[in-house]
Amino acid sequence: VKLALKVEVNLRFVGTTAIEDRLAEGVPEAIAALQNAAMRIWVLTGDKMETAVCIARTTNLVRPGAPLCYIVGEEPASIQTQLEGAMGQISAVKSNEHSTVSRHEAAQALLVVDGQTVETMFSAANSKLASTFLTVAASCCSVVVCRASPLHKAQLVVDVRKHFPKVVTAAIGDGANDVGMIRVAHVGIGIIGREGRQAMMASDFALPTFASIKTLVLAHGHWCYDRNARVILIMLFKNALLTLSLYFYQWACGFSTAFTPTDWLMMAYNILFTGLQPVVVGSLDQD
Repeated sequence: VKLALKVEVNLRFVGTTAIEDRLAEGVPEAIAALQNAAMRIWVLTGDKMETAVCIARTTNLVRPGAPLCYIVGEEPASIQTQLEGAMGQISAVKSNEHSTVSRHEAAQALLVVDGQTVETMFSAANSKLASTFLTVAASCCSVVVCRASPLHKAQLVVDVRKHFPKVVTAAIGDGANDVGMIRVAHVGIGIIGREGRQAMMASDFALPTFASIKTLVLAHGHWCYDRNARVILIMLFKNALLTLSLYFYQWACGFSTAFTPTDWLMMAYNILFTGLQPVVVGSLDQD
């Protein structure tokens, strides 16, 4: 940035070109649905800060009236002061009963950081600073990291997993620069777009559009948990039924070690009688 300010002076534009980067259809609705499900959304982008904040407003990532906290700097002392100020601002809004911003809106605060600041915070000499940043970020609904390189993206995902071991992370990307964070996240989601298929090839799930994430997470994700729970109960009960029937039979026959079920009946119990139910419930059950 400093070099650009020195070089880009007294220039005369001969011609300009622009690339239209339109917002995909259904993105604001998908983000709103994920936020309503109490999910924390981090945007890691290579765009400059003004563009990243504008995208955040367009996609409803930040609600009207919600606080915006900027963390920008290269000196650890300055970054620490800004982090403490951001935490104090969010805490003050939450505790102020006469504030025009509600506590729910305070929790919707947006934290904006640039890539150079992230590199300073997560260096080996500033581990405490990184922990403070993650604590402040956890109190915000969304975090925007601008001017982030692929290495920054992957490192942030790794550090979030280490700092919050019980949190499940999902990385969503559509280009080759997102492959690193997709691979290190718990769940990698690749979007098939114009930037190639590298993200899709490295991901766990491939989607045609960003709007499909709402269906993947809120519908299929819920069904997956529900189906797994039901299948586990089915397997438990069917094995308990088989074991208990043999146990009580031994009481009836005086523990003579007699084995009433035949071999074909035992095989049919697991293959025919109780084999189809877990498959059907585990693949088709919906609530």
